[in-house]
Amino acid sequence: MAARRAHNPEVVGSNPTPATSFFDPMFQIKNIDADEALDYLESSECFILDVRTPFEHDEKSIPGSINIPLSILPLRCDEIPEDKEIVVYCAHGVRSGKAAHLLMGEGFTKVAHISGGLEAMDLE
Repeated sequence: MAARRAHNPEVVGSNPTPATSFFDPMFQIKNIDADEALDYLESSECFILDVRTPFEHDEKSIPGSINIPLSILPLRCDEIPEDKEIVVYCAHGVRSGKAAHLLMGEGFTKVAHISGGLEAMDLE
């Protein structure tokens, strides 16, 4: 049985080295919590990607976010700018984590996802 790595809530990916900035130079996916996300979204120009279903997006979403459901994301990666920082979110953080990994596999280097998703954020 293989040994498991200790869980580091700050980093998602195969490299266990913790991130040193919002976007790590080793191209790791950065987890940001709801408070960090709100602060970051207010102070930065980034591409906000909602990977939930269109119905979920219409019900409640981060203003300015673009909806590309996870199920069709591989077909629409060309719609995502390569020169911007990408912040991915979903309802609870599971789909956004998968989407972030997919984007990294497609060559995007500045990718973060919101831990806990929209549920953890206070958008009121």
